[in-house]
Amino acid sequence: MTPPATSPLALIPHPEPDAATRVRDHLRERFEVLSKAARRARAGDDREAAHDVRVATRRLNSALRVWHDALDADAVRATRRHLRRLRRRAGRLRDLEVQVEMLHARATEWTGEPRLAAEALAARLDRRLPRMAAQTAKAAGKARMRRVERDLERALAPLPSSAPEASESSAPADEGRRSIAPPDLASFAGTARHALESAIASGDDGQFHEARIAVKRWRYAVEALDAVFPSPERAGSGSPLRGLQQALGALQDIVTLRERVTRRAQRLRAQDRPAEAEALVAADAALAAERSEAIAAIVELAQRQPASDQRRSTTPGA
Repeated sequence: MTPPATSPLALIPHPEPDAATRVRDHLRERFEVLSKAARRARAGDDREAAHDVRVATRRLNSALRVWHDALDADAVRATRRHLRRLRRRAGRLRDLEVQVEMLHARATEWTGEPRLAAEALAARLDRRLPRMAAQTAKAAGKARMRRVERDLERALAPLPSSAPEASESSAPADEGRRSIAPPDLASFAGTARHALESAIASGDDGQFHEARIAVKRWRYAVEALDAVFPSPERAGSGSPLRGLQQALGALQDIVTLRERVTRRAQRLRAQDRPAEAEALVAADAALAAERSEAIAAIVELAQRQPASDQRRSTTPGA
């Protein structure tokens, strides 16, 4: 007997999950990514773990922002509070790791006193990394991750059940639960554009930092929206916001390294070590030139970005 060309199971219709299911699945997937990164941070032998923890907390936090109206508000606040504490601890470690990497890289490019100053400061910061890694591992402990998971599940409770086999008798259980509609991301887009325009106009490092956060929130909000209401226009096209976010991040890395270099130079002067302080001043001058180049790259990307991403990223199906 010739076997059928198509498996009988393939002929059984599988309905697409509804929006509530997709929201639930997306938030749980975001938590699972965070949980895996936290395990790597606790192991203490992965230099990318702190970065991944920070990114995972931001992505989960953004998804909670986007779907806030469909979730339990108190549980969302509790979950975001845990995420904020973890992100800050992982962020301190990641910033230190990046500064050490940048100094080591500059030491291979610079010559003379700036090179010696970069090597000395990198070695000084390197010694701090194990302690910072231990603090991050503690912050990403199993107890905290259990609290995050518990509060996240409470946040998901108002989402309506969508089990296809549910009987009519289960209908009252879903009465009053919140339906899911595509959110409008115009506020994310507007905040990001305004922050970026203000930063470019002023040239202020603090405003560029605010613009970076706003662009990041916008990008992650679009990701959270697409996970539930995918747009054919955005599918496979990538996001121009990613390049802009990376350029703003590169500027922020330079700015924070300059702050570190300046503080160290001031301490060296106070310790009557002027030669070492002046070497760091020379290094800072080189970083200042890098800052100007980074801002020029941001301006170029900002001029291109609105035309390609403004319409598609604010509302679904636009």
